[in-house]
Amino acid sequence: MLKRVVSGVLSFLVLIFVLLQEYVVLVAAIMIISTIALLELYKAFKNININPAKKTGVIITAVLIYCATNTLTLPLLSVALLTLSVTLVFNFEKYNIVDLAITLFGVIYIGSTLAHLLLFINVENFYLIWLVFIIASATDTFAYFSGHFFGKKKLCPKISPQKTVQGAIGGIFGSMLISGIFAYLLIPKFLFPIIFLGFFGSILSQVGDMFASAIKRHIGIKDFGNIIPGHGGILDRIDSIIFTAPAVYYFMIYVIM
Repeated sequence: MLKRVVSGVLSFLVLIFVLLQEYVVLVAAIMIISTIALLELYKAFKNININPAKKTGVIITAVLIYCATNTLTLPLLSVALLTLSVTLVFNFEKYNIVDLAITLFGVIYIGSTLAHLLLFINVENFYLIWLVFIIASATDTFAYFSGHFFGKKKLCPKISPQKTVQGAIGGIFGSMLISGIFAYLLIPKFLFPIIFLGFFGSILSQVGDMFASAIKRHIGIKDFGNIIPGHGGILDRIDSIIFTAPAVYYFMIYVIM
C-alpha cells in the first residue's frame, strides 16, 4: 500500500512538471509513455504465442503521435495498415495475420487514444486537459475506498474479482464531485456540463480499467510490467485514461467551446 501511495504521488508530480513545460516536452513524454506501454502489451501477448511486429508498431505509433495535431490521422492509419500488410507479405514465415492484427490493435488502443492529449494544445482552454487525469484519479481513489468499506456485490468477478458495484458507484460520484469542484473554481458557467463529464468520463475510465484487466485475464498475467512499484507497468497505470482522454477532448470541443 505504501509503495502504491508513494509511486502515485511521484507520478502526479511528474505529470505536473510535464504539463507545465513546452509543447516538445509533452510530445516527448507521450511518445515515451506510449512506446513503453506498447512494448508491454506486445510482450504480454507473447505469453499466448502471438508475436506482434514490435518495431513496426512502435514506429507507426511514434509517427501517429507526432502528427496528432494535424489532419493526417486517418491517412496515417491507412498507411499503417499498408505497412503491416507489406510486413506480412515479406515476412510470411515470421508473422501471421493474428500477429499483425495485434500489432495494429496496439497502435489504435494506445497510440491513437493517447495522441488526443496533444490535441489540447490547439485549443484555447488547454488547462482542461487536467480533467482527463482528475476524472481517472478521482474514480480510482473513490472506487477503492468505496469498495473497501461498502463493497459487497461483485461487479465483474470473472475479469476483476476485487471490483464491486459499490466501488464503481463510489468512483462515479467521486469523479462527479472532484470535477464539479474543478469547474466551480475555474469555469463555473460550465459547472453542470463538467459534472456530467465527470459522470460519463468515470464510466469510460472504469471501462478502460476493466478492458485492460480482460486482456490480462485472457493472457494469464497479473500486470503488464513492474516499472512502477505498487502499480505494475506503465499500461497498468494509464489504462484508465485511454478512453477518457478522447472523451474529454471531444466534450470540450463540442460542448465547452
